[in-house]
Amino acid sequence: MTRLPVATTATQTVLVAHDTFEFAYAIHDEPSRDNLARLQANQQGFLWHASLAVSADGTRAPLGLVASRPYVHASQIEGQEALDFWRAQNGLLDNEQTRWLDAAEAAETRLESVDEVIHVMDREGDDFNTLFPMVFSGDGFVVRMTGDRSVPTGPKRSEKAALDTILDEVAWSKTTRSVELSARPKRKASKSHRARRFRSARLKIRAPPMELRRPDNLPAANSPARFGVNVVEVREIRTPKNEDPVRWLLVTDRPIDTDEDCWKIVDRHRTQWQIADHFKALKTVATYSKLQHRSAQTQLAALSVKTMVAWNLLVICYLGRNHEDVEASGWIPPAQLAILE
Repeated sequence: MTRLPVATTATQTVLVAHDTFEFAYAIHDEPSRDNLARLQANQQGFLWHASLAVSADGTRAPLGLVASRPYVHASQIEGQEALDFWRAQNGLLDNEQTRWLDAAEAAETRLESVDEVIHVMDREGDDFNTLFPMVFSGDGFVVRMTGDRSVPTGPKRSEKAALDTILDEVAWSKTTRSVELSARPKRKASKSHRARRFRSARLKIRAPPMELRRPDNLPAANSPARFGVNVVEVREIRTPKNEDPVRWLLVTDRPIDTDEDCWKIVDRHRTQWQIADHFKALKTVATYSKLQHRSAQTQLAALSVKTMVAWNLLVICYLGRNHEDVEASGWIPPAQLAILE
């Protein structure tokens, strides 16, 4: 594997960004592809949950994939042969939510020699059965939080209040920070994420400790009644007209003793965008979405190769941004250099 010029300290910290993506292939007049899921009437494909290790030194160097799991929904599979194929791939999930904790545990195993691993997840990772095992095992995490929830205010389960109500009682920090927000074109917009222009956003933060309570639909025998976490709320100041204000809610086990601690958590969260960049490189630049293989088996075999291509593209971008003085021979293997020459 390529050794990247990443800053090191006495204690090594690695961030692991997790996310799920869909690979979809249109069906027109040609026969269906073998063993792929039927996503829609004229579309086949599968889902892919991936975990990308990223440096925590501020440059976000892409260190490589540490977990990867293609999977499908059993309800979208046609025929016993396809079911048997995906079962052999460990790609039929009884509970799709378990993929987040499974990936975190796989990453912990791969990175067992690393001093500190911090898992970064989007809102799908904000699940009681995902978070409490990480809390009790001591695994670090920064997870985008859903705001529509209640939190305990007393020892009884009936003593609770809306998360926003509790946050409104916490003072904002006096420190602010500017971050650049990428443009979101209309074709990528959704009801919850409207189109936006590129802009520099000024952010403020507040961060209280609190507890998360077990949802009422979870059996008491399988999980604790509650556990403690820290929550960081990020809001935009003076949002431009006709733009939606930034608001991030982050749940974490990281300390919030100082403003610097809190902004570091925000920086950890923004690492999540690296896995999206990897998927974009895989789908478009490495042209994985355009492959014409006729079976799930060959699609997955190609995925193993194309993910390495996509990672190398991220490495090239990283070196171009941060290490313009590094010679290509210092990080590209001789065989690859010979092909390029």
